[in-house]
Amino acid sequence: MTRYLVVALTAWMAVLLLGVEASLPYLLRRMRTTGTKLSFRERLRPHYWLGYALAALSTMHASLVGPAMARSDAAGIWAATLAWGLIFLQVGLGLLLRNGGTARVRRTHFWSMVGLSALIVAHVWRNG
Repeated sequence: MTRYLVVALTAWMAVLLLGVEASLPYLLRRMRTTGTKLSFRERLRPHYWLGYALAALSTMHASLVGPAMARSDAAGIWAATLAWGLIFLQVGLGLLLRNGGTARVRRTHFWSMVGLSALIVAHVWRNG
């Protein structure tokens, strides 16, 4: 029972974290810094760290599921597996952007976030 609770908690924390993390660049872009000369990349530090935290939290969630997967829908598990891979692609793309990536990398980062969100919705719908 405790394991199931930890799996459920990590899952819903990851969903909440994804929403916060995906909205941060848009919120921080509009935020005006008064008195400081922080660049947009410097203001994105919370976004970077939340991305790493999301990767760690999703890995913990996946490693704890275990025997409960036998009762899960296969399509939902595939959606989760693809989403997990996209999380690590997102981290890699984010590292490229952090070091001054191109507009193409930024576009790929955005569309993989859209795909990641869709896959997570599919996973929750099929296995939640």
